[in-house]
Amino acid sequence: MRCRAQLTIEFLDDWNSSSGDSLGAVAASAVYRNEDGLPALGEGTVKGLLREAVRELEDLGRAPLRPAIGYSWTVDLFGGRGAGTTEDRIQRQPSAGILGFTGASLPERERTWLLRQKPALRERLLAQFFRFLSSTALVDGMADDGMLRTVEVAIPCRLVSTISGPVGQSPEPDWYRVLGAALPLLRSAGLRRHRGLGRCRFELGPVEDCPETPSILSKAASEWIRIVLQSPAVFPLEARSEGLLEGHDYLPGSALWGAAIQALVSSGEAFNPVRFERDLRFSPGYPLTREDRWAVPIPLTWYQIKADPTQAVHNWLGSTGRSSEPRDDRRKVQIRSGYVVPGPGPLRLVRPALRSRIKTAMDEERHDRPKPGQLYGFATIPAGSHFAARVGGDPDTVAAVLAALESDGVRLGRARNPGFGQFKIDRLEVPPVEFPSEDLTDRVVIYLLSDLALYRDGTPVLQPRGEDFSPRLANWAWSAQESSVRVRTYAPWNAFHQGFDYQRQLLVRGSVLVFRPPDGEQEMNSAALAELRESLESDGIGAYRAEGFGLVLVNPAFALRDEPGIPFDGEVTREIEAPADVEAKEVGPPTPLTCWLAAAADRDCAIEAECQARSWLVVLEALLAQQKGRGYELPSPSQWAALQDLATRYRGAPDRLRTRLAEYCGYSNPRRLVWEQVLRLGGANVTLRQWLASLLEPSETSSPAIAVLAFELVARAIQAREGGRDEPH
Repeated sequence: MRCRAQLTIEFLDDWNSSSGDSLGAVAASAVYRNEDGLPALGEGTVKGLLREAVRELEDLGRAPLRPAIGYSWTVDLFGGRGAGTTEDRIQRQPSAGILGFTGASLPERERTWLLRQKPALRERLLAQFFRFLSSTALVDGMADDGMLRTVEVAIPCRLVSTISGPVGQSPEPDWYRVLGAALPLLRSAGLRRHRGLGRCRFELGPVEDCPETPSILSKAASEWIRIVLQSPAVFPLEARSEGLLEGHDYLPGSALWGAAIQALVSSGEAFNPVRFERDLRFSPGYPLTREDRWAVPIPLTWYQIKADPTQAVHNWLGSTGRSSEPRDDRRKVQIRSGYVVPGPGPLRLVRPALRSRIKTAMDEERHDRPKPGQLYGFATIPAGSHFAARVGGDPDTVAAVLAALESDGVRLGRARNPGFGQFKIDRLEVPPVEFPSEDLTDRVVIYLLSDLALYRDGTPVLQPRGEDFSPRLANWAWSAQESSVRVRTYAPWNAFHQGFDYQRQLLVRGSVLVFRPPDGEQEMNSAALAELRESLESDGIGAYRAEGFGLVLVNPAFALRDEPGIPFDGEVTREIEAPADVEAKEVGPPTPLTCWLAAAADRDCAIEAECQARSWLVVLEALLAQQKGRGYELPSPSQWAALQDLATRYRGAPDRLRTRLAEYCGYSNPRRLVWEQVLRLGGANVTLRQWLASLLEPSETSSPAIAVLAFELVARAIQAREGGRDEPH
């Protein structure tokens, strides 16, 4: 049983919780943003601030209680190896800490108000949160040349975070009282907080019981689940902690399997590891599109022409006859990344998004100060990404694991303590994918849906034989010319033994293996092919199947399409536009922050509209002067006043304004003749009505709201000048 408390951080000055990214030549450091695009403090930042305060509290000897475990409150609450000599601390297993944290973001009322706005207005409101500050180094009281630095900062606002921990014997747990005593020591947060930025106040709210949500994943022996990342996640290709680390763009089955073990251990559930490995199967978590379709790795037989501007995808493995790579002079590039969304309709090719992060290692002997020369980088999957995975096995085991995965504190991937790897799961009632197959009796095509670890006589196999898959293929030969295979090697890290396990040599997912019968042997009939497909696709093959290895498909139709001929369809990540839960929440009365944001957005909109109106006015006055010199009748001041009235009435409906403009200008013959005068503009003939209507069309440089306001200003200015009055200011 756990309880929680809300931490409120009220910034009194501009602040910057650096994301580690730059804005190129604009700013050297960008503000960290959450999945909604709002300024926030990451979980690691919140945890680091509180850790620093508790450590300082203990150094001052002002901790109100004794630590529970015996090391220190810093280690008990936030994790670590405890005190002692360097040798003792290296040999000691690090603890994870008893507290859980969420990132600090805007209060729910203000977040809901922002996300309910229309996209164009929401983007304008979000821009009001950020500004730029510049500074330079001084030499003898003078600014040093070439030392100007600009950083992005966020405006003063209030953020809230949630801290969860175990329930104590008294109404207020010990960790709550320790944090309450340490918070007055915190006066600032974020980047350059010792140079005037980030002055803030911290306040800890009352203790509440964590709500217990009933599990929705408590039935069935085989489930399709959706995994939604609530924070960025890290899945490096190699288990090391320095240098630049490449990362997976999917959720490995071993990560899901490890999270399941962590969840069962944390819940105190007694289980047999051998039975657990035998009775549970996790597939890899591959991307889930907006239509809830499962994207699978692109077959390695697909390629692109390097000089082709369309970047269309081709396949040298066809569904009819013996196929091979085309023999022409164009350079072909094998597609080694990306996913295909199979289905009965056209294929879609997508690529998940990855974000780069730069960090520095911390030196525990120097009180968690940065280690010199220990800068490292890694790739992260952004928050908001959706994945789907299949869980199968013993019904009781599956039910226990899925219920445990819903518990608080379970994370995925590496760097879990700094706040990465938060997720939530739910059930997919309808399987997100179907794999139609082809009845090819003259050959068997095996597509690797996940990495495959094959062993023969205890030795890893990288050149497979038919007997490695099924006795039915014992005499069938592997066709290396038609197949396309990649291999990789890695050694998993064993946290229990604090060392690397034996290296694993794998055939990489997406590989395509083709087997042909020997000459003179009878081809496989449909019944035998169906039995082979059932045995391979249901049970999988090879080792480490509990961790998602060894999933294969036999003769999949999508992998045998002769020429997909389609380009990639962009990234498959789901940017959070307006979550469904936002519409059901009450916004409540406006807050000072929402009032200020709305006023600032209106002010910026008015400034942009005035600039746009001035540029339009120069062109319009030249056109009217040209027509007046030729003796044409021009629109009267009352007609311009009518246009201004229409623009004011339909300021929030640009489409409706364009319709009413066409109706007004074509109402009667005399009026229509005035507005249908032909003007010479940019080498083309346009009418005055057409030119005015073109001003209201959406463009990349002007939003509809700004265009309507500028149109209103233009009509007002022309009315004033044609009526003999000065332009109003």
